[in-house]
Amino acid sequence: MRRSVWLASAALAVVGFCNAGHGQTSIAPKSIASFEDVAGKWVGHANNNNVSLEIDTTGRFTARYALGGESGEARLEGGALVVPLAEHQGSLQLAWDGAALKGPGLIAGKTWRVSLVRTAPAVKAD
Repeated sequence: MRRSVWLASAALAVVGFCNAGHGQTSIAPKSIASFEDVAGKWVGHANNNNVSLEIDTTGRFTARYALGGESGEARLEGGALVVPLAEHQGSLQLAWDGAALKGPGLIAGKTWRVSLVRTAPAVKAD
């Protein structure tokens, strides 16, 4: 009986240790706190179409994509970068995924999967 209790205790300790580590493996995505975090030149794709985004430290952007391009004022919402694309009745909602910005884009009534990588940081004014 004493041996059964000892084995059960050892098994519980191992299972508890393994489960404790399991809950710590996922890392919450870093939120975008300011436009300075994402300012610069970005390139990538929306589904299979090339996309580029230039954004400055105040949130002014120029986006270029398959249907054309436009400029405007981005905003930050809930830790994500929201790029309104009014000319094409849509927007991009981007968040950090490692060093990339990824998220859904709604353009001309169609949802696109957007992924961008920074090619150059914003040039800071002296």
